[in-house]
Amino acid sequence: SKTGTHYVYGSLHVNQGHFHALDSDLQKVLANYPHEIKWSATRHLPIHVAFLKALFNRWPSWSYRCIVVPNTQIRQAVKGPERALLKAKLVYLLLNRYARSSLQEEPEFYVTLDQDEFDPEVQQITLNNAFLRDYGGDHSAFKVRAADSKDHALLQAVDLITGAVAWVWNGG
Repeated sequence: SKTGTHYVYGSLHVNQGHFHALDSDLQKVLANYPHEIKWSATRHLPIHVAFLKALFNRWPSWSYRCIVVPNTQIRQAVKGPERALLKAKLVYLLLNRYARSSLQEEPEFYVTLDQDEFDPEVQQITLNNAFLRDYGGDHSAFKVRAADSKDHALLQAVDLITGAVAWVWNGG
């Protein structure tokens, strides 16, 4: 979420063993819905309620984390070449905390980032180099790809939760 006084960057963490079931539940809800689920467009429509129920029915199988940064700091980076580096740092902070806490259970991390102006290959190299430096182990723990959130139910879920968090942080 990029509007308001605070920028909120969120991530949804799903254990590999639960990923397909959660994704399938969300996909079923969205099967006949031609739009993207977003916080700014959330209403008490049956599709939104069904999407949230499907997501929260699987609560124990996922966790959500976010970073909240004052927009004044973000705006400085947006104007310069540091924007890509700032985004890479935010992604690393979110994923590093999750990876550190679940490394014993999951030695590999499949990451899908919302398609944006960054290169997933560069992000993957950055994550793996930093993770190797901090924790040792495999140099290819992170596998990163980009997807359009319109086509990815779990990215829509994280957008929805992040939008709600941003709404609260920004005085909603």
